[in-house]
Amino acid sequence: MEAYLVTNVSDFRYWPFGRKRHDSMWFRVCWPDGRFEVPEDDYGPEWYIVADLEQGKFDGSDGVFDAKPVEGSLRDRLWEQHGPP
Repeated sequence: MEAYLVTNVSDFRYWPFGRKRHDSMWFRVCWPDGRFEVPEDDYGPEWYIVADLEQGKFDGSDGVFDAKPVEGSLRDRLWEQHGPP
């Protein structure tokens, strides 16, 4: 089974708890047939999804997948098709 994981890292602030910035990564599983899952978030300091991706795996609701970066024109096409929610 193959799928694409579209990700984006951004910062945000906890309101009304102060002005300190925090990083988060949202990710969405996108299937080759055009279906996609609801986006989810990963927050530090644990960064569970990031840690898995760095080890070359993604543990999703449909099982554990091998993970590898997508680059170039395929990356650009996937971002345009499945980018930010």
